[in-house]
Amino acid sequence: ARSDIKQRHFNHLVVRCRLLLRADPKNEEAWAMLVEAYWALGNKTLAKQSLESLLRIHPEHSLKNSLSEKLNVKSQSKEE
Repeated sequence: ARSDIKQRHFNHLVVRCRLLLRADPKNEEAWAMLVEAYWALGNKTLAKQSLESLLRIHPEHSLKNSLSEKLNVKSQSKEE
């Protein structure tokens, strides 16, 4: 999947990440790559939804700082 990012095959990356997440919905790396793919494709709505899912699993993920403000995402604590 990382090779898809390097080669800029973002549509293919979305498909691969969705398959990974179907098998393991808490796969942080798959969620992070999905955020990056949707962002690169210009789909801010799905990038935001994916980032919100990622932050529910891993509230301090590095994408929190780089994209949360751009996508208007409020982080959530694990207690919520």
